[in-house]
Amino acid sequence: MHMDFVQGRTDCLRWLARRDWAETLVGPNGLRLEDWLGAGTVHVFKHGPHRTVYRVAAGERDFFVKHYRCSTFWDRARHLVRRSPARREWEHAQQVAERGIATATPLAWQEEKGRGPVNGSFLVTQAIPGGCPLDVYCRQLLPALAATVRRRVWRQLLVDFAALAARIHRAGIWHDDFHAGNFVVSLQEGLPQVDPATGRFQIRVIDLPGIRLSTPLDWRAVRGNLVALNASWSERVSPQDRYRFWRAYLAERPEMRLRSERNALRQVVAGTAGHRQRVLRKRDKRPLRNNRDYIRLAMPQGRAYGVGDFSPESLRDLFETSEGLLRRNLHRSVKLDHGTMIVEAEMPLGGRPVHIAMKRYQPRSWWKALLAPFRRARAVRGWRHGHALRLRNIATVRPIAACDVRRPWFHCRSYLVVEWIGGSENLHLYLWRMARQPHPLRFRHACQCAEQLGGMLGRMHAQNVLHSDLKASNLLVAEESGELRTYLVDLDDVSFNGNATLRQRATDLARLAVSIQAHPWISRTIVCRFLRAYQRQIGSTAGGWRPLWLATASRSERIVRRKRRKQQAIL
Repeated sequence: MHMDFVQGRTDCLRWLARRDWAETLVGPNGLRLEDWLGAGTVHVFKHGPHRTVYRVAAGERDFFVKHYRCSTFWDRARHLVRRSPARREWEHAQQVAERGIATATPLAWQEEKGRGPVNGSFLVTQAIPGGCPLDVYCRQLLPALAATVRRRVWRQLLVDFAALAARIHRAGIWHDDFHAGNFVVSLQEGLPQVDPATGRFQIRVIDLPGIRLSTPLDWRAVRGNLVALNASWSERVSPQDRYRFWRAYLAERPEMRLRSERNALRQVVAGTAGHRQRVLRKRDKRPLRNNRDYIRLAMPQGRAYGVGDFSPESLRDLFETSEGLLRRNLHRSVKLDHGTMIVEAEMPLGGRPVHIAMKRYQPRSWWKALLAPFRRARAVRGWRHGHALRLRNIATVRPIAACDVRRPWFHCRSYLVVEWIGGSENLHLYLWRMARQPHPLRFRHACQCAEQLGGMLGRMHAQNVLHSDLKASNLLVAEESGELRTYLVDLDDVSFNGNATLRQRATDLARLAVSIQAHPWISRTIVCRFLRAYQRQIGSTAGGWRPLWLATASRSERIVRRKRRKQQAIL
């Protein structure tokens, strides 16, 4: 073994550490994680079912400990034919550094191994001074800077990040998770530090267990990485920023020959939507599993799902007392019909009281009660759809828990708990209240509401999300910090379509147009404000506003005729 490293082994552990860090990191029984936990010097930086990252301050030394778990049989079986994730990342970090790419310095690895395959593994890396994930910096810290400083830093950050991406690809490094969260920028007083040798911002690449090393990457491999990066930044990067990044990338890789630089950029943009949809479909399953953001409990009486603020005990208590909580607040009912009931209530969450709305679902007929055990509960569907919409930046109430009671089987009741939006009212009530205001005030507020509503529904349709019951009573309006906000509620009829057509979008909007007919003071100017905001979000590729206007008008007329024939109220 190389003289700069110290290795050790027990009956069930083996490890390797740098000699100058060995006294700090390891003892006779491997890593000193238990000592650090007992001393209170450990901060859980990231936690999930498969991996936990700790940040440890041991004296004047600061480092990260990444714990990879083997939670399934297949995880252990893979270790029969390949190294553990910690050891692979250790080796990859050294190889990446040898190719001239800055990364976190690996300090030690440890594997839990007896006579069989490796179970869990640990990797220790030195903390990057002033390090901050690039996506966190762009989302939280960069907007807090003064406008002139923010523009200057953002432009240089794009150029320097593009140059780093080009050097990574030129070095033959293919990263399997190429997004801004896997790059760390060094900060000093809120600004990125400049490398004296190069004059560029100090940015390092991390999370290397799945990289592949080869000769300089060709356009096909580069395109896949750039599509993943553009998908993670699509909401924060303008077309001008994207072009600036692309020019800086090409300037760093003059040896890469392309038939058309502009056509190559178009390929990246065209592939972004499909990649983003694939990523979102995977993330849509997270609310139904145990991870760092959500908790799931399986019990003999049914299942319960909650946000990460719940402890298992508090979520179990909510499951057992959900019907009692609803009955205690019947005097605060919001909606009551044959199949659903909604009440306001308060409950503790994360050590603080939270104003909530609880919705109970129950079968509406005997044959639906028979089918209920074989279908996903409506509350669980609403739980999943709510988090899926929020993930797509579509405003809706935040679901915080869902309880699916399956015993006795013929009841099959389910409960959905969401955060209450204070001061909100549905669109019908808001417009009826505005009708009593003076015309200038009424017109101004209606235009703001139309623009907010058009932007939200445009984002919804741009993400290929449809709502087959899009009426005014399923839209909430709330005033927050002097601005109007609109929210989509009642998500039972939400569907995630692969490609929402003009006909489907018009059908959605026609139901809303019929509701607006109950408010004859809504003018064409206000409707045009709605359509402009809608079209800005959905883009020019959707066919323009005029075909949508005509298709919506045609379908809304049919809905009105049908309601009049059945003598139903037009709402």
